[in-house]
Amino acid sequence: MLGARILVLHGWKSGRADISEEEFFERYLRLFALGREYGVTLAQENVNLYCSDDPAFIGRMRRACGGDCAFVLDVKQAVRGGTDPFELCGAMGEKICHVHINDNDETSDCLLPGFGTMDYARLIRTLRGFSYDGSLMIEVYRKSFGKPGELLAAKRTVENAVRSGAIRAK
Repeated sequence: MLGARILVLHGWKSGRADISEEEFFERYLRLFALGREYGVTLAQENVNLYCSDDPAFIGRMRRACGGDCAFVLDVKQAVRGGTDPFELCGAMGEKICHVHINDNDETSDCLLPGFGTMDYARLIRTLRGFSYDGSLMIEVYRKSFGKPGELLAAKRTVENAVRSGAIRAK
């Protein structure tokens, strides 16, 4: 009804023992199949303080679900959890269907692209290696920037990184 193509799932909070990992994967598969019936992809996002923040968990989920899974890579959430975003990207592989980007440095995990130390060229190469051709969604908080012009500078940073057109900046 809303026209959404992707439903982003935060998933299973770390430390919960009310279900097993296998049961979580089974529930995800049922929801994934239901979403497919409506033309929606249910995508597990890596989220700090959730099981999905662990590349090993993502790898186990990919193996358990086979072709019936999708992932959202969130750079900020990886950095916030102390996980290498490139390691998570590798764990998700060709099952990445959407990407949330931002920048970071030693003092902040949520800056506009181009205002921190994120290696966007490496990220683009890694995503292209998995044949990713979706969007890069800049996802920051209002406190992450001062003037609106900074948003345009961030947009240009991302556009320059994807100049070939194989990945779209949003």
